[in-house]
Amino acid sequence: MTREFGETRSAAAAFGYGGIILGSLLGCLLSTTTFAQANVDAADAADAAKPAIALIIDDLGHRRRAGVRAVTLKGPVAVAILPHTRHSMLLAELAHLRAKEVLLHLPLQPEDLDWQPDPGGIGMRAGEAELLRILRKNLQVMPHVSGVSNHMGSLFTRQPAHMAWIMRELRRQNDLFFVDSYTHPGSVGLEVANAFQVPAVKRDVFLDDDPSPEAVALQFARLKKLARERGHAVGIGHPRDATLRVLEQEIPRLADEGYELISVTQMIRRQRGQEDTRQARLRPMPESPTR
Repeated sequence: MTREFGETRSAAAAFGYGGIILGSLLGCLLSTTTFAQANVDAADAADAAKPAIALIIDDLGHRRRAGVRAVTLKGPVAVAILPHTRHSMLLAELAHLRAKEVLLHLPLQPEDLDWQPDPGGIGMRAGEAELLRILRKNLQVMPHVSGVSNHMGSLFTRQPAHMAWIMRELRRQNDLFFVDSYTHPGSVGLEVANAFQVPAVKRDVFLDDDPSPEAVALQFARLKKLARERGHAVGIGHPRDATLRVLEQEIPRLADEGYELISVTQMIRRQRGQEDTRQARLRPMPESPTR
């Protein structure tokens, strides 16, 4: 007899025969609840063991039809929307209604020094005050934002001081997360985010640098292979016909193939959990006390 069941029966005895019956029913309920919780825990552990994939569709806001098609992809596919674009508000609202994470896709200075910022974009010439003004305005006009990702930024994301200004603000803004689109191998986005304790993740695979259907399919296969090898992978695509067609075909197959499609927030938690486990394994065991 379990401790909970015995205590329930003892308490019920004070109420006579009816109390004993009630106690038996409550004891059965407690046992059933414990068994159900064990099943839930086992299911969670099984899901954690599956290779996990997070998908983000970038550059939304200019084209309504392609944007709506991206928002209606099955599963928790995140959408990264450019600020101050014609359809940004509509797509953010639609994504929220479909329980998808909305990212502010923040235009940042690329290596092209003649680059003229898009509306809501931030160049290298912006000081901290100007950067914060633009970033805050972007966040004010974009509803339902859960995080921020960089649009372009091959030059900007290599600047620790400038990235620190962004991360400090994200930390202040209700702990928004950051996705490093990783447009340059020298990006310090993830490193600076970690320094400011901003939840963050880095892109692993661009699905459609080559926009042909065959190339997109190969990149999606590469994404799955990486997830299988490492336990997780983050893919970024764009609202192009070939990309959306491949995703419309491939996403419904993921579960049967043994993969779990998860949100960006879940991916950040998954990666943090794996890192904590890795660090725990590397930590030396305490020495036994001398007797």
